[in-house]
Amino acid sequence: MLTIDTKGFLRLFSGLEGDEDRQFSQDLRAHLSAFTDVAGSEAGKLMPVSPLRLNITCCDIALTGEVVFGTNAGEVFYYRTAGDDKNNSNSRLLREMHGSDKANPEIVNHVHFRPGTSTHLISISDRCISFMGFLSSSPSPSTVKGDTSSGHKPFKALVEKNNISLDLLLRSMNKEAKQELFRLGDDQIKLDECRFVAERSWLLFWTTTGHLWVFDYTASAIIYSTYLNNARITSIDLSSVNRETGQQVMVVATSSKSIYPFRIRADNQTEAEPIKENPVLASKVLPRSIRVAPDRTFIIVGDDGGGLARRIGSVEWQVANAHTGWVHDLVISPDQRFLLSASESVKLWSAFDGTLLQSFMTHGSVNRLVTRFPSSPLPLLDRNQNPISRAGGGGGGDSSGGPKVTVVTVTDASELYILRTLN
Repeated sequence: MLTIDTKGFLRLFSGLEGDEDRQFSQDLRAHLSAFTDVAGSEAGKLMPVSPLRLNITCCDIALTGEVVFGTNAGEVFYYRTAGDDKNNSNSRLLREMHGSDKANPEIVNHVHFRPGTSTHLISISDRCISFMGFLSSSPSPSTVKGDTSSGHKPFKALVEKNNISLDLLLRSMNKEAKQELFRLGDDQIKLDECRFVAERSWLLFWTTTGHLWVFDYTASAIIYSTYLNNARITSIDLSSVNRETGQQVMVVATSSKSIYPFRIRADNQTEAEPIKENPVLASKVLPRSIRVAPDRTFIIVGDDGGGLARRIGSVEWQVANAHTGWVHDLVISPDQRFLLSASESVKLWSAFDGTLLQSFMTHGSVNRLVTRFPSSPLPLLDRNQNPISRAGGGGGGDSSGGPKVTVVTVTDASELYILRTLN
């Protein structure tokens, strides 16, 4: 797990016990110092960067160990943690400016590796999205289209970069959204977050005022856009793709206390059409986290009052005071038996009836859960705990031995926890 500490620098934790890799921080600081000398000595290059004043705002780590992080000065750093040329500082650390306006850099709010790749990534600021691709030597060939990390090529600089401005995205919206844009003004609309849909090579991104786009990052095309009535999006989740019908369910929770269900209908592998349906009123409290069941038959909603609810249009069960604060994150187990919720603590529930099974007390609030379930998929169960068909879900498995779930999380008190459920 890669984290940003209270001093604005990166820390890497690994192993079964979550041991900190202190050598990682030392090496990265050394490479940043060496990189400063190189970058500052070449005319026309980016301005030198001082590690002591570096304010890291976001980060991500690839499965093969590559690290990317963004700064408040509009910089995106790409760092390879290992390699044959590990003694060459400049060959392991690359820097690129986010966006196209280097004279007026924006704070990089989010950086993410594209699913399945260690060389292609996106960075997001308030007004721009940048798609970047790097050329790296990697021992593991990639199966992702456009990923150039296979083989043992030398580590080079940026080989691909495309920028999409918020202004361009807003001009692509429908008439209703454009009218709202005129009413609000450009300066009040900002890009908020993003979400990859790896199964379709899509990227979802949205603004603080309810503008939502579905973008195909392999075709570099906007698939769909909609406007949710100036309501801020609080949570988005997508089901798996049904292999029989090609359909997928997406749910969007907003600050208007509504949940919008979408049906993503695929006629073939290259064309897909999201269709907005009627909004479903969530409750009198604000939904903060929402998850779709693997078989697409129900959703779990966590609200800002600490409540949990399972619903299929109407509420099936509800726990009004599941937590004392906002429900920041939810995870439904692949077999639909269990539910994990994160707030002032992490709790394990029965997804069938909302029974509390286990609590993990933490110091500080938990904002995100990283979970690891058994590698062998368990059979899906309905609410009566009967096996159901896994249409498009991927087969059954041995259900013996209990959940054996591992949860890794960091609290806002800067403490790392590795939690394991009881068998």
